[in-house]
Amino acid sequence: MLLYTVSRGDTLQSISTRFDVSVAHIRCNNQLAGDTLATGQVLVIRYGPLYTVREGDTLFSVATRFQTSIEVLLRLNPQIVSPDVILPGSELVLYKPTKREPLSVNAYGYTHVSCGNLSDALPHLSYFSIFSYDARPDGSLAPIRDQWLIQTAMLAGVTPRMVVTNIDAVTGNFSSELASILLNDRTVQDKLMDNVLHIVKSRCYAGVDIDFEYVYPRDRQAFNSFLQRMSVLAAKCGFTLSTAVAAKTGDSDSDILSGGHDYAAHGRYCDQVILMTYEWGYAYGEAQAVAPLNKVAEVLDYATSVIPPKKILMGIPAYGYDWPVPQSSATPAKAISAMAARDLAIRKGARIQFDRLAQAPFFTYTDDQSAPRIVWFEDAASIQSKLELARKYKLGGVSYWALNFAFPENWAALNSMATVRGC
Repeated sequence: MLLYTVSRGDTLQSISTRFDVSVAHIRCNNQLAGDTLATGQVLVIRYGPLYTVREGDTLFSVATRFQTSIEVLLRLNPQIVSPDVILPGSELVLYKPTKREPLSVNAYGYTHVSCGNLSDALPHLSYFSIFSYDARPDGSLAPIRDQWLIQTAMLAGVTPRMVVTNIDAVTGNFSSELASILLNDRTVQDKLMDNVLHIVKSRCYAGVDIDFEYVYPRDRQAFNSFLQRMSVLAAKCGFTLSTAVAAKTGDSDSDILSGGHDYAAHGRYCDQVILMTYEWGYAYGEAQAVAPLNKVAEVLDYATSVIPPKKILMGIPAYGYDWPVPQSSATPAKAISAMAARDLAIRKGARIQFDRLAQAPFFTYTDDQSAPRIVWFEDAASIQSKLELARKYKLGGVSYWALNFAFPENWAALNSMATVRGC
């Protein structure tokens, strides 16, 4: 696989000719609706590692065509006697195949995820975490229609996970007060655990993911004790236990977002810890990358110092945000899928740029009311960088939020760099 960045004047036909890959294959691999491209857009080009030399080819022309160098080609093809002579009909190795690392791959998805997004993703998943069973103050769980998703996942050989949250029924937001009740009232907690176990058994879930967010820092130890109790239940009843934690770079216990999450304890009691390494760029915040690579690396520096790396799944967003310019707290950014962002850039004739520090693409455009806007999102190049980071830190895997956002290029990039570890 090669990632090709579209230059001004490129067309699907010219790219097809350059790489000797059909237009239909390029369109299919990138799920392109038409023939128009955006300057700076990253395309996934799938081709074999061998190239058959044609009449008129030179080592320079081959290197230029495939975005490599003469030096690399000579190193990969020791059979070449002279760099000035390559014979038509001979085969050249174009690149050293990337070692595909075994990774556990989780993805969250709401119950209204589209069949198309689900079918695209399932061949590349170890776990599908169905969002969500929202706990209530009495320990009951709000019902969801998840049976078809469980069955679809199991038919694909993917482990279905039950996600339990502290989302309030009235506001629809994560509630610190609700979490406090669930973590401190033993009677309520017993009922919650009984209800979780009933659903695991009756619906054939193989794992439970605890996604309690905005836990009061004062409830940190109570959360640890709850996870310890859940780990005993999971071991006794034969299901896996994971937890989702807010991103942080140290053991701060005062921040409302992350103070209640004790990384070391979560790593001790859970089979996997999912780091929510996204939302640096968020709806009401500054326009920036949702998951800038340099910031994600800082979180991993800390996380891997207190959690066994093989237990960690690094969060990856399948979405971006579209902000007004100038920004205003009265007008939040709009969440946008990676695919929708790319198509918006094409439709608006925008030039996609790539931030080297954040390793993320962005572009500006003018909306239908002539107002300027800026979009940060993810593409195959940014995903490749994130997967390389997971490899560098020797993590257990990655976790996507969320399948409700279409992102076909991601699966091609993932498939080229990793093999999905079985559950």
